[in-house]
Amino acid sequence: MVNRKPAISVVIPAFNGAAFLPRSIGSVLGQIFPDFELIVVDDGSTDDTSEVVKAYLGDKRVRYLYQPNKGLPGARNTGINESAADLISFLDCDDEWLPEKLSLQFAAMADSAFSACYGAARFVLPGGQTKVMRGIQREPRELYRQLLFKNVLYGATSSIVVRRECFDRLGPFDERLVSCEDRDMWLRLSKEDRIKYIDQELIRFERTRPDAMTKNRVKMAEGRIGLLENIEQGISTDCRRLLPRVRWWHYRRIAALLANDRPAESRKYAIKAITASWRADSEALQSIRLLGRGLLPARLVKKARPLPAAGRNDDD
Repeated sequence: MVNRKPAISVVIPAFNGAAFLPRSIGSVLGQIFPDFELIVVDDGSTDDTSEVVKAYLGDKRVRYLYQPNKGLPGARNTGINESAADLISFLDCDDEWLPEKLSLQFAAMADSAFSACYGAARFVLPGGQTKVMRGIQREPRELYRQLLFKNVLYGATSSIVVRRECFDRLGPFDERLVSCEDRDMWLRLSKEDRIKYIDQELIRFERTRPDAMTKNRVKMAEGRIGLLENIEQGISTDCRRLLPRVRWWHYRRIAALLANDRPAESRKYAIKAITASWRADSEALQSIRLLGRGLLPARLVKKARPLPAAGRNDDD
């Protein structure tokens, strides 16, 4: 008897995630849409991750794979390579899904015009308060321009479902990037493909792990440097005019991320940001302030002209 392939492959990359996996795995097994396989990729964990996953292997939909540590994009790529379905969904091991997540997205992906689908996310703030992060339906070129500046697909790596053929066509997650590898992928995807947005909460996430990537400012900066290099190499022809602003935007953020731990590098990127900005408006002066106070007299600061819509109020 030939086993029928599942409708959706779910990939959970896990590195020392034993404390969080019962919640994330449980949220997958609790989906009202049952036609999936769940692949947990243990990325070289040194805690009890393997023992935690063993408790769920009685469910034939669950698989466990161990590999030496390759990092988050490498673990996701292993899951993609081992998956059997035409649709692939990801879940970080410290996030969780709402029960209707896969059901809503499987129905949405019946529209072949879309290559991927994501939805709203509920973010749990320190202290227990929550905030719902919503998106909007954007056309491909609009979404691509937005992503050049900011990751507007909030929580998308744990929210998104992608057609497998997209990875065959566009390539895997960039394993050279220590962070921002998700944004790099969504940029490649939105360059030509349509991504559907469902205005319903699909996931719940919080950043309480002491080793969370978002708390490592140096790695966040290093990932952004790599992301910018990829943007410069692959930016679409019609967006090349935005490159000076894109460079300024990322150099400014890199400088801020490195300010405490690597001040010399921070200064270098602050200077790059000033150089990339061809007019001394109030936004560019944010970069100048990283070099020290009082470099320009207030009377010389001209009224700022507005940023392009793609980057007006965005920051991450």
